[in-house]
Amino acid sequence: MSTVAYNDTNAVEMIDFKERVEFKDPTQAKGVTATLVPDAGTLKDGLSGGCLTVSNALPGRVATWAGFGKTFTPPLNLGSEQALGVWVHGDGQGAVLNFQLRSPSHVVAGLGEHYVVVDFKGWRYFELIESDAGMYSTYKWPYGNIYSIYSHRVDYKQIQEIKLWVNNLPPQGTSTLYLSQVRALPLQKATIRNPRVMIDGCTLSIPAEMESGCYLEFHSDQRCTVFKPDGNILKEIAVAGKVPVLKSGENRLTFTCDSDTDVCPRVKITVFSSGTPLQE
Repeated sequence: MSTVAYNDTNAVEMIDFKERVEFKDPTQAKGVTATLVPDAGTLKDGLSGGCLTVSNALPGRVATWAGFGKTFTPPLNLGSEQALGVWVHGDGQGAVLNFQLRSPSHVVAGLGEHYVVVDFKGWRYFELIESDAGMYSTYKWPYGNIYSIYSHRVDYKQIQEIKLWVNNLPPQGTSTLYLSQVRALPLQKATIRNPRVMIDGCTLSIPAEMESGCYLEFHSDQRCTVFKPDGNILKEIAVAGKVPVLKSGENRLTFTCDSDTDVCPRVKITVFSSGTPLQE
């Protein structure tokens, strides 16, 4: 699925950074100090925003975390607004942000993790949809277990808390990040057309049209199959052109497609290699 624009009238304000009392007292690891305050200087498009400053006195990045939580009373009903939209102004030092959703513990124990790796400088917009459970074990956190992270989901009809975590701080350094308002956005289907995969200058073009939930399999030199979300075949497609061939060493893969202009399409690509193993 994709999501509507950040400025959509159906967006729900999760964090607006207008009040210092918006968050609970921060929790932080030993050797880490953190502040999150409203910011009136570095704003994106006139929006209210916040400044997150975190300092790490330790010689490494492991377990250099801090967290700020905001509680909703009563819990928010985000039954249809299951995406998060946020602008982040990065400093390129590799810190990791985690926008985490929680439901009341008596409802479900799952945690909804949404990660942003700040390996860039300046403003960048993020649409956060699927839970990033696969990244949990990459970092050391003061919460969670295999059930809350990998087994249970949050109940979007009852969101009691959003927590802003930061981790992986620069050793014996300080990271300063700016954020726009965090908004919950409705999900929306998107359609892609004519997907193209290019490897080292060789392009494979497929004359297909796919809506959110559909998937395409390409396993031969001549044909591919487009499936409906329920797994039934939608269309068999003949493919013209040369299949890209991998070379020894590094190969650069690029994906492009045509789409409607009002929605940013999202795709997941899985690449398999076949043939004679390459020799370095």
